[in-house]
Amino acid sequence: MFPFIETVRLIDGVVQHRSCHEARVARTRWLSGWQEAAVPWEELMAQVEIPNGTAKFHFEYGENGFGRVDCRPYRVRDIRSLRVVADDDIAYPLKRADRSQLDRLAAQRGNCDEVLIVRKGCVTDTSYTNVAFFDGSRWITPDTPLLSGTMRGRLLADGSIVEREVRLEDISSFRSVSLFNAMMDLGQLIVPVEQIMTALR
Repeated sequence: MFPFIETVRLIDGVVQHRSCHEARVARTRWLSGWQEAAVPWEELMAQVEIPNGTAKFHFEYGENGFGRVDCRPYRVRDIRSLRVVADDDIAYPLKRADRSQLDRLAAQRGNCDEVLIVRKGCVTDTSYTNVAFFDGSRWITPDTPLLSGTMRGRLLADGSIVEREVRLEDISSFRSVSLFNAMMDLGQLIVPVEQIMTALR
């Protein structure tokens, strides 16, 4: 059984930000009480055809090693609108292969392209990205993410984003929201806040 998954951006076959992904795998293994095991990149990548350009590479892993591998060309999804959905019990602190909770919420997007998840009144993430809101001068990321992604960690470290509480009622005070993850940079996918459908509008 391989309960966890790691998603990595490749550019022309080169792993981007390798150390960040290795650190997350190591932390997940430690929190699970497993022995440390280095990511066997070359062995994993040899199992699939690596396309040119930007590719999404992911692998599953668990206590007994590494499992299924997949790699395919990556294109940023066309996200133009978000629907707020609330779930006060959702938890996704580690990047698990089982995404059933997130998929259940994503299915509630209705005529919007994606969901923005709120837990106990606080904004968290979309079903597949972290988020940051632009206030006209700074990018603010909620301090209540479901998953603190590798891109989020790097952006906080270099000062590109700052962390603070963002509540549902705060959304209208921002100009836009950027969706980002290991595959997408900050500012690459932006949705105006007018296109966030909430119970307040």
